[in-house]
Amino acid sequence: MGYPRRALRAWLSVCAFLPCFVRTAEAGPHWEYEAGVQAARTEVLSGPLVGLPLSGFVAVGLPIWSREHVRAMLQLGYDDAASRNRIDTQDLDADLDPDRQLFRLQSLVVPVRLVADLGPHSFIELGPEFRLLLNESVTEYRQDGLIPATRAAGTKGLNRGGLAVTAGAGFRWRGLAGQPHVSVRWVEGFSHLVTYPGGGDIRPRGAQLALGWCR
Repeated sequence: MGYPRRALRAWLSVCAFLPCFVRTAEAGPHWEYEAGVQAARTEVLSGPLVGLPLSGFVAVGLPIWSREHVRAMLQLGYDDAASRNRIDTQDLDADLDPDRQLFRLQSLVVPVRLVADLGPHSFIELGPEFRLLLNESVTEYRQDGLIPATRAAGTKGLNRGGLAVTAGAGFRWRGLAGQPHVSVRWVEGFSHLVTYPGGGDIRPRGAQLALGWCR
C-alpha cells in the first residue's frame, strides 16, 4: 500500500473518531455544498508568473462536531488548480523554444475546517486538509504561436499525497430554504509534490472564492 493511501486512511480515521469525544449540538445531518473559483500559484520554473488563470473546485461536507457558536466541518471535494508561468529563455533560442507554461493539478481534497461564528451572519474558518493528486499536466508553448504546444500528463514519479492548511472568512444569510454563504480563503500547502531540477517546488497554494449552501 502506497504512502498516499496510508495517509488518507489515517486522516479519515482521525475524522471518524472525532464525534466519539464530543457531543453534537443538533440532531440530524446538515449537509453543506460548495463550489467556487480560485487563482492558484505554482512556481515551477525560473521567471515570474504570467497572469492568474481562474480554475475551480467543488465539495460536499457534513458537521462532525458542533457547539453553540463553533463547529467542525468534514468535506470531500475535487480541486482543479491551474497556473501560468513564464519560462526563462535567456539560455534558449528565443524563436524556437517555448516561453510559457500552463501547469494544472487535479486533486481529491479532504478538508477539516473549524468554523467560528462572529455574529449572526459572519464567520471565520481555519483547518488542515489532505490532498491526493489525481493528475498533473504541463503544457509548454510560445505566446506568439511560432511553435506547436507540447503537453505531458500523469502522476509517475510524483509524491501524490500532501497536506495543506486553509484560512478564511465568510458571510451567511437565510434563503433558498437553507443558509447560503460566501467565503474567501487562502490555501497554503506544506508537502512538496515534486521538485524540478533547477526550478521551484510544487505545492498547492492560492486564493479561493467559495459559494455554498447548507440546508
